[in-house]
Amino acid sequence: MGESRFTCRISTPANRAQENYPQVALLKQVKGICEVYANVIHINWTAYDVRLRLGQLIADPRTSPQNAKWVVEEQAAITMAYGEAKYLRNLLHGIILDYEAKNGELKMPVLPAPPAPVEPK
Repeated sequence: MGESRFTCRISTPANRAQENYPQVALLKQVKGICEVYANVIHINWTAYDVRLRLGQLIADPRTSPQNAKWVVEEQAAITMAYGEAKYLRNLLHGIILDYEAKNGELKMPVLPAPPAPVEPK
């Protein structure tokens, strides 16, 4: 593992108020990291932790495009302790509030109905 030139900041209520974040080096994994895109999240939990299964909604590749149904292709799963889940919730809440203050309220997208097939001219 090599040390990255990037750093992350550990944020706690005390140092957020002072805007005094300690710098922590970010170590790169030997195998690299797995980056995924997800537009579907399934959640389950136990008494000890929370698990997020991330997926991507795609046309079923096992069928022809004309007959394909929507399926969710699993991309990754993340399991974390409740404390981390709460911290993630707080981070996301703050990021979304800031985004909406600058760009307007986020609304859930509505998928339009598919158009009727039209023969090209």
